[in-house]
Amino acid sequence: MSWSASVTIPKGTVPVEALEATIMDAEVLGNTDCPTERDAAAASAKRAVYEILRSTALGGGDHSYSVSMSGHANPGNELEREGVSRDFINIQIYQNG
Repeated sequence: MSWSASVTIPKGTVPVEALEATIMDAEVLGNTDCPTERDAAAASAKRAVYEILRSTALGGGDHSYSVSMSGHANPGNELEREGVSRDFINIQIYQNG
């Protein structure tokens, strides 16, 4: 049920369409048990990364970035499944310079 994706955003990735394509094309690994829930969570994480980088809150296209996204998705987004984690999404964005 765990999944992950990572991508490097090269310095100067503009216009925003190029930024969006770079993020959205990141391959999602893991969790073949419930691909619908995994893909929905990963798509939300990618959209959040795109919005953060597009906002220039971390400096915009003058920097490169390493992005790591991960999470856990249960079938039907169940709150309680014995022996497994609850659903979550984790996003890390590092400004490389």
